[in-house]
Amino acid sequence: MARGGDAGFPAPDMARDLTIPRLFLQVAQRYGDQKVAMREKEYGIWRPITWRQYLEHVRELVLGFMALGLQRGDKVALMGANRPEGLWAEMATLCAGGVTVWLFQDCMLDEVQYIVDHSDARFLVAEGQEEVDKGLAIKDRCPKLERIIWDDPKGMRRYRDPCLISFQDAERLGRDLAVPDDQDRADVLLRYEHRAVRREGHVHREAQASHDGLEPLLGARRRREEEEEEHGQRAEASTHRHRV
Repeated sequence: MARGGDAGFPAPDMARDLTIPRLFLQVAQRYGDQKVAMREKEYGIWRPITWRQYLEHVRELVLGFMALGLQRGDKVALMGANRPEGLWAEMATLCAGGVTVWLFQDCMLDEVQYIVDHSDARFLVAEGQEEVDKGLAIKDRCPKLERIIWDDPKGMRRYRDPCLISFQDAERLGRDLAVPDDQDRADVLLRYEHRAVRREGHVHREAQASHDGLEPLLGARRRREEEEEEHGQRAEASTHRHRV
């Protein structure tokens, strides 16, 4: 088969460092609220989502996933219908330097276990209760699986497994980190891991620098959570003494 340019067609002029995350950021910043990125039908009405909204969700999820421990090269399995939230999670994973592993929504339990285990997925993004149930059923047989992030709250009220976190809470983690003074840092994060495809060592150094740059924010959040937990334990102990 003839290559580009061999049969009268011009060879593709594409920069070697052009990546999906970088292209996504460029398009989102270019169009903002001026153009619709996607639509979802809700109660018979098509709900528009602009490129600015798309970028905001992805930015929050990138930081939220990293706050939960996602590292460059980690695998994130996704299972659910064709919805905007699934696309946001997929793009956020790519922007954080991760690898996405899609599963069919109607996969049988043994199929889900095989794919999640074989891919060494650390996170599973599950649409709703049915997908969460599959994730919980296989968790003990998938040693690398640490987190299950769910989107649809229907039927999830009584679920208390510590590995579970809602999609909204993951985004909230990102919002807590993306304070106004660090908005540029969040944008840099969307670009960091693919800036120099030609030199793997350079890519690794950029990725490490981005993670190091976020460490003060992540550390501050961890300290705040530890202080809140310690305060709660003291209050509980004080209540117990009064009862005795």
